[in-house]
Amino acid sequence: MMALRSLRPEDGEKIQRIAKNIFSSPSQWPSFLFLQAPSTRGWVVEENDSLLGYAIGSIVLDEAELSWIGVLPQFRRQGLGKKLLQAFIQGVQKEGAKQVFLEVRADNGPAIALYDSFGFERIALRRGYYGDADAIVMRLAIGPLRQESPERSRPG
Repeated sequence: MMALRSLRPEDGEKIQRIAKNIFSSPSQWPSFLFLQAPSTRGWVVEENDSLLGYAIGSIVLDEAELSWIGVLPQFRRQGLGKKLLQAFIQGVQKEGAKQVFLEVRADNGPAIALYDSFGFERIALRRGYYGDADAIVMRLAIGPLRQESPERSRPG
């Protein structure tokens, strides 16, 4: 049975194996140091003690960044990426994040469609970010960016 759970320190090697299967460049693999940093947040999907996918990022003050999300190819198109992204967003929101940022390869249509479905907006383009591809910087507001006084929030 598949289960969604928080990232644990001992998941590092399994995450590295998945990353090597998904991403061609070692620079796109989560590092062990990042996985152990106090600001790191992550969720994994596992089945029978095997990791099938992960969503990993960080939170600093009221901003979160999704750094990696990946699902093994044989388990794609089953909604796991959506569940992982939802868990990441809800988790950082509970900790006070008001925004989530990410970079995505401009040629990664399925990932862009997933982020669009959650309401992420495109805010910038980083040319050559991945060497062979541009990156689209996206942002999702998950809470009020500032509190308005009751007087200012009244209509008219």
